[in-house]
Amino acid sequence: MTSRLRAVVATVFVVFSFSFGAVVTVTAPTSAHTDCVRPCRF
Repeated sequence: MTSRLRAVVATVFVVFSFSFGAVVTVTAPTSAHTDCVRPCRF
């Protein structure tokens, strides 16, 4: 029971960290790109 619970917690942690990393990977370049485009145009 303990090992199964540990496996479930590990799986949830991996999925959460992967989804969080994906969100950061998609959001970071977009925000940096918009911040860079504004000063470059003017």
